[in-house]
Amino acid sequence: MAGPQAGRRGASSRARPQEACLWMAAAGRDAAIFPEPDAFDLDRENARRHLAFGRGIHYCLGASLGKLEAELAVAGLARRFPRLALVDGQKLTFHPNISFRGPQALWVRATP
Repeated sequence: MAGPQAGRRGASSRARPQEACLWMAAAGRDAAIFPEPDAFDLDRENARRHLAFGRGIHYCLGASLGKLEAELAVAGLARRFPRLALVDGQKLTFHPNISFRGPQALWVRATP
């Protein structure tokens, strides 16, 4: 719940008091910061501006391990299945919470 001091913040204004939700999953999708926010682009110039592992004193202590695990997993998949592809026509459904933003299932076609 926004407190009595809430009001004009940046370019938006809210009535007092009003609930607000900060959603980390939306942080990397700001088109003003990330051109083509819906595109998965490993070579994005400003990729380091994402907030996946937090920022400042809230930066994740396990970030280095998480990045290493992801790098090893993706490299291993690419090596084992060089023609891995998403199954066409699937309708993605997402977990029904705001803490974990990910698809409930993601079907792929793996051709060795």
